[in-house]
Amino acid sequence: MPEQPIRAEELAYWYLRLNGCFTIPNFVVHPDSGTNQKTDIDVLAARFPFRGGELPGMKDDEFFERCRAQTLILLTEVKTSRCSLNRAWLNPESDALEKVIRAAGLFPRHEVPPVATSLRESGHYRSQLYRISFLALGGETDEDLAARYPEMPQILWRDVLAFIHARFRTFRAICLHASTSSCSADHQAFARHLDHRRGHLAQVVDGQDAGDLRQEPVRQPQV
Repeated sequence: MPEQPIRAEELAYWYLRLNGCFTIPNFVVHPDSGTNQKTDIDVLAARFPFRGGELPGMKDDEFFERCRAQTLILLTEVKTSRCSLNRAWLNPESDALEKVIRAAGLFPRHEVPPVATSLRESGHYRSQLYRISFLALGGETDEDLAARYPEMPQILWRDVLAFIHARFRTFRAICLHASTSSCSADHQAFARHLDHRRGHLAQVVDGQDAGDLRQEPVRQPQV
């Protein structure tokens, strides 16, 4: 059976999951009437503030390590090329973003409008307990988006792959053996996923550097 490339949405899902996020891929929101979808989130993710290292010395990626004061909610848009956001979310004439927030049950109904307004204006919303943010994953940074939302993370595929590469290289002895009890369930699951999609996890971990990793498992993420 020919090896299947890892799709961009799959890579985003595993990146977020390995960083301690609870994830829902392809979160679809339907309109009040009719059968067509209103909008969707490529990956809806939640990460709680007391997330701890699963193994001694294990740390999450830099962005997630900085976000420990509140529960982190990420509305994630996945692109293979330049980072971008769902245009409907940013349109003040549309209620797509409000429907996303209500459908996910993130806040009481009366709090949804100010949360949505803050997201449109700054790319994030913060309270004492929560931080909700857009997250763009893609192949290159969108400078206009960075200027509009300077605090909104844009994470590139090369950095995603470098993180996964470093995580599995550092904890190689544990993570290459899915039966090892001290390896987390997420790392075991990811190992099995790669073993199914790409033949062997070693193809990912054995690269001499992150450049080798980029060439082998996901040369071009697919949508």
